[in-house]
Amino acid sequence: MIGFSKSSYIYNYEYEEDEKFITIAIHFKNHFPSGDGGAWCDGVFQIADNFEDPGKRIGKMTTRTANKNRIIMKNVENIELKPKNNDINFMGKFWIKTAGKDDLDENPLRFCIYRKEDKPGIYEIRGPLALVQDGEESWNAENFAGFYFDLDNNINTENISFSITCDHQLKEKTGIVYTTHPEHSIFSFKDWGGFSVIGFLGEKYFVAYDDDSYLRSESDQWDLMNYERLSKVLIDSDNESILMQGKTLRLAEGYGLTITSIDIDGNRAWIELSKDGQKVDDSVVSPSDQDAEMKDKTYCYKKDIERCNGIPLIAVHFKNAFSIDEYDLVTIDGVWQISETSKDINEGKEYSRMKIKSVENGEITMINTEDLSLRRRSLPLMEHILIRTSEDLSKEKEYFYICREDTVEFWEPGENDVIYYPRRGWA
Repeated sequence: MIGFSKSSYIYNYEYEEDEKFITIAIHFKNHFPSGDGGAWCDGVFQIADNFEDPGKRIGKMTTRTANKNRIIMKNVENIELKPKNNDINFMGKFWIKTAGKDDLDENPLRFCIYRKEDKPGIYEIRGPLALVQDGEESWNAENFAGFYFDLDNNINTENISFSITCDHQLKEKTGIVYTTHPEHSIFSFKDWGGFSVIGFLGEKYFVAYDDDSYLRSESDQWDLMNYERLSKVLIDSDNESILMQGKTLRLAEGYGLTITSIDIDGNRAWIELSKDGQKVDDSVVSPSDQDAEMKDKTYCYKKDIERCNGIPLIAVHFKNAFSIDEYDLVTIDGVWQISETSKDINEGKEYSRMKIKSVENGEITMINTEDLSLRRRSLPLMEHILIRTSEDLSKEKEYFYICREDTVEFWEPGENDVIYYPRRGWA
């Protein structure tokens, strides 16, 4: 059914006999009768016309109460939270993820609830609401999912604090203070050892290889922070996969690793690294030799990052190489990659409306470069992190929150691609 109410177009959807519901409303500010005609539309509202059954079961949850004030859902079966990265889809796109812990005696098991999105697009990750009022507000990774948090190792390095004045201002240099610092982490493939990691602008960044780590032994230089640089961690995985001769392990930033041949005994494998389809390196690994050491099982590609020369950019661990019938295969059980494009952390470097004030003993401090008003509806702060403020018609209370915009990109595997390690396993 179609209707008009003064300057609004209304569409009533009949979802049952004699049961109608407004699903579309459009407001017209004015119209132009002369010339080709036309109208100025300044308001559009639409909801889906496929209504959900209040009693419908969704995953492990079902609705117990549904009225105009609230909906209450409860689980209809037991949900067991197990260690070692247990991933449970309990309702629609909502999942529970547990930390990958071996021992639960010392500390309780950490877990989180998250929403999984796989459609390409830009998604907003929000922090909690705060009142726009004179006082202090602060966030870290425990109350703002837009900051980097390592659930397995409980690494939480980022903090941001707001000092709001009575006129809803964030004063230059003191209104916003952002700090972060490095912490020790372990490679997902644990036999490589450890490295220093830091959350920066909401992302996971590499700082340096540990002195006793395998990749440190392969490095010419190994500490990016010494050169006022950080590099984003693109892949840190211990997923086990089998790669056939001629197939390509698809990595990030256009890199791919191809098995070109395996010897007749299945002990050695010849590999080729390419970027954007062009060969950049080749090597031989011998993972199945009886006396094989780490260097025989790990392919390592080094590259200069700004003034930091010969730092391992990509590492791949081969568990074994073997032949079955006419097929030559390798098993890969460790992949590491950092970005070849680094972040500048020199004092004075600006990121949108924030700049680096200092880097002391590894701690990075950033401050706002100008007075900022919380009267603005949307305020880009630093890279993908923004401030959003409500538009309360009563003007008695206004709220704001910080958020990060995250992009899910479309990726289509090539004919010879066998696996893709995504930038973010979960968010």
